[in-house]
Amino acid sequence: ATVASAVAVGQMCAARADERGLGDSDDEGSEDGEAVSWQAAVRALLWSVYIPGTIRALGQQSLDPFVPLFAKRLGATVSEAGVVSSISFAANAICSPAAGILVANTGASCAMLLGVAVNVGAALLGAGSPTVLGLSISRGLTGAGNGVFQVGRQVSLTNDVPNALRGRVQSLQVRFVN
Repeated sequence: ATVASAVAVGQMCAARADERGLGDSDDEGSEDGEAVSWQAAVRALLWSVYIPGTIRALGQQSLDPFVPLFAKRLGATVSEAGVVSSISFAANAICSPAAGILVANTGASCAMLLGVAVNVGAALLGAGSPTVLGLSISRGLTGAGNGVFQVGRQVSLTNDVPNALRGRVQSLQVRFVN
């Protein structure tokens, strides 16, 4: 039921993007011939891409500096704490190719929702873990969730923004949420 709801949300977002003239086309114009500005593209994607990405990034980046401290408190050495802190980056790199397949099969919106759900579950697992191993697993899941979210977000932007505007719109996305 949750996947079906997420797919329905993705279809509604794509329909809204098409209504605004931001469908996948090679020109800057909308259906009625008006030029679509990059500001209009950003406004159209504000609630479906920019705000969710910003909230996820703020939550993630506010936690990252404390992971080595949590690992040390659980008995890890300094080097082990560094490894625990780095696991999410490795998992992100490893899971991104598989995330592309997931996005192709489920849609960008569903993948973004799944990525956030995995991140929330990973945070809860990490918060309740009494061992360094549990914290390490949590960080691996965080990286996997990040990979799925980021690939879904990029596909969403690619599908919803005309080619001529993609560079400007995607550069704003990177500044705001990474």
